[in-house]
Amino acid sequence: MQLLVWAWLQTACEIFIHVLYIEEELKEKVAILTHDRKFWGYEPSLNKIRSKGFVEIEWTAGLGIGYLILLIGAAWLLWTATRPLRWTDSFWIALILYLSVMVGGKLHQMLGLQRRMKRIK
Repeated sequence: MQLLVWAWLQTACEIFIHVLYIEEELKEKVAILTHDRKFWGYEPSLNKIRSKGFVEIEWTAGLGIGYLILLIGAAWLLWTATRPLRWTDSFWIALILYLSVMVGGKLHQMLGLQRRMKRIK
């Protein structure tokens, strides 16, 4: 499950990077050919939709933040278990914490890309 969330965040980041390339690099070149800056108005149109109500929260936070909280909670539950910790528990705690850092880093990157996308006019 952790790898699926990381893969989802990775895919979302790649899509955002491609959209930013189109909007920031290619848009001006295509506007010269079409004589119209509004040739690609898809992302600005989506920004209007994303800035309202629950859609904004869902688009900004998505599953990443909730899942990160669950990962850290799972590590805490393993750590505070009443039975003595076994070496396998330590392995799982380390794995959960590693995946939490990976998901947190990718979530941070995605939020930065989303901030840049919100500025697209």
